[in-house]
This record gives sequence, C-alpha cells and structure tokens, in this order.
Amino acid sequence: MPLLSEALATALLDCAVSVVTHVPGYGATETFAAWNRARPTPSPISFHEEPAFTIAHGAAVCGVRSATLLKSHGLAKAANSVVDALFAGTVAGFVAVIFDDATGTHSDCIFDADALLGGIGIPFQRCNADSAAEALRAAFAESERRQLPVAIILDAADVHQEVPNPTLAAELEPHGNLHWERSIAHHLVSPLFASYQRDRLQAKLRGESLTAIAEALTPPAIPITPDDLPELWQRAALPLVPFFQEFRAIRGEVVAGDTGLTSLFAFPPFDCVDITTYMGGSVPLAIGAMLAGKKDVWGGTGDFSFIAAGHLGLVEAVTRQLPLKLFILDNGAAVVTGGQPIGPGMLDCVLAGYADAVRRIVLPATPQQIRETLQEAAAATEMRIVVVKYR
Repeated sequence: MPLLSEALATALLDCAVSVVTHVPGYGATETFAAWNRARPTPSPISFHEEPAFTIAHGAAVCGVRSATLLKSHGLAKAANSVVDALFAGTVAGFVAVIFDDATGTHSDCIFDADALLGGIGIPFQRCNADSAAEALRAAFAESERRQLPVAIILDAADVHQEVPNPTLAAELEPHGNLHWERSIAHHLVSPLFASYQRDRLQAKLRGESLTAIAEALTPPAIPITPDDLPELWQRAALPLVPFFQEFRAIRGEVVAGDTGLTSLFAFPPFDCVDITTYMGGSVPLAIGAMLAGKKDVWGGTGDFSFIAAGHLGLVEAVTRQLPLKLFILDNGAAVVTGGQPIGPGMLDCVLAGYADAVRRIVLPATPQQIRETLQEAAAATEMRIVVVKYR
C-alpha cells in the first residue's frame, strides 16, 4: 500500500495538475517530494507562502490546474493572498493542501487551523488519511464548479501512514476545456468592483450555479481612465498616462497588476492590466501566468507595493529562471494609502541584487524614451525590471 504522501502525489497527477508550489514544512515536504519523484522535471521549492499561494492562483486564473502544499502555519502567512483569491476567483481548479501539525511537534506553536480557514472563508474539508486522496480529486471538481480556490486539511503526521490505493470516482472534465478570457470585473480586485465581487463570491459560496449568478447580478460599469475616476485617483493617474499609452502597444498575453495605481489602467482606453489581487501580488501572479503557458507576460507594481511584498516574487522568478518582465512606478510614496513617503534609496536597495536586469525611464513624459525602453525589455530573453521615475 502507498504512503499517504504518495497517494496525494498520484491524485495530483491523475487530476492533470501542472503547477504545484510548496514551502518546506512537516507533511507538505514529504508530499512535495513524492510529487517531484513522479515528474520528469522537478519543481523548485518556494521561500514564502504568500507568493507560493499566489503563483498557483495565477496559474489557475489562466486556465491551468494548480495546487499549493503548505503547513497550516504557512497558510496564515499567505492569508492576504487567500482572501483576495476568493474575490478574484479562478478558471481552472486550484486546491490548497494544508498540513496541520496539531501537536506542535514541528511548529513554533499550536493553533486552531480549522478556525483560521473558516474565518478566511475559503471552502475546505478536513480529511482523514484514508479519504484524503479522493477528497483532493473532489476538491478540484468543486473548485472548477464554483470557480474558487478550495482547501483540504489533514494531519501532517498522516503522510507517513500507509493507505489503500485510492478509488478516484469523481469525474473531472478534460483539462483542455479550461481557458482564460479577459474579464476584469471578475479577476481584477478593485474598490470600484468591491460590492459586485462580494455579492458574486457570496453566491458562489451558497452553491449557486455560475449561470444563475450571471443572470442575477448586473456587472459593474467599467470606468474610463482617467475621466471617470474619483478626483484623487484621477490626479494620481494623469502623470502615468504617457507611459501606459506606450505600454499598451507592447503588452503581452497577460498583464498582472496590484490593487493600486496600476489597476486603474485596466480600464479603457488603455486595457493594460488583466488580473490583480493584493499590493505586491502582481509579480507572483505574472509567474503563475507564465507557468500556465501565457506568452510575453508582464507584471506591474508601484514602489511601495514592490518593497512591501513584490520583491518576494522576484526570488521565485530567479529560482525558476523565468524571463519575467516587470515595471515599477517609482513615485516615492504610498499613493493609494494617503501618500506616505518612501525613504530615499529604499527601492534601489531592494533592487540591488537584480541590477543587471534593471532599466530606467527617467523622462516619463517622453514617448520615445518610454517606447525604446519598453521595446528592449519586451524583446529580451532574460528578466527585465523597468523602473519609471516619477519622483
């Protein structure tokens, strides 16, 4: 009989899961090792649970089944992304497999993981060892029916337990039937869409069909940038217009942004951003899109968001040797939270390890410089980080 870790890995393969992320932790590590043994090309570990969860989410939004294997303590670190992933939804199945160290043998403390999952609001099921592999397959079917991330949770110590060969009865539709289409009202987490996305999420959690939800809810009006934006946002967006006028000509198949100034250029006439979640989430979302096979993917962020969380995603891109393309709007302040200043040199300090990849636009109102810099970045076969200076 297989160990539970092996049965879970087999279930992931049977479900045609393409992207699996993992941060080392008791239970999750053993399962990830079993997954890698069954794969012709092993997947790398991640260093932080927030980008690990977000990479898998980005892949699922773009139509590829994905999973993340985390300890319950790690899910607490990823909670920011988990919450926004519920509002952004998915296209393909996305399951978080959570390993609970209930005795604290391999953890710094003991806490109620079920209460954490329930408070976040992600649909989940606690499984015993014998039912976990079947529950994982059923979770993918549920995720695709609801177009939501879902979770299963199990005792981490059970991965060493022998279990019966799973009878995987739940039927999944062919993987090729899942495809992403741009729909910013569904995949762009934004204050302008918050009420609609809350109502849509609540209907999904009640188990209503996607068809019924579409018939019952009127999608939000899509504003024109900058004319229809609130006054404060309009003032912040106006200096960025020359950049996005050029960027829209070179943008690739998917552009991931943050819930900040970048998301304002998801709207017409620019249509420059497709997916957003939390501040700093653009980088791992873009990585997920790349792993899903999307071409010429870009991420876009602000200096505050990048310093706060986006740089965690750059580590993931380097680990996977991905030619990520990223632009950073360097305005020296946390504009969307009140304009709090960012200390001089902070962005350069964080970018120091990536100096060879950095390109700078120091005349952000000059179309020629913007165009030439973006074209060089888009054509590069290595990572490029375009810093647009507005200070």
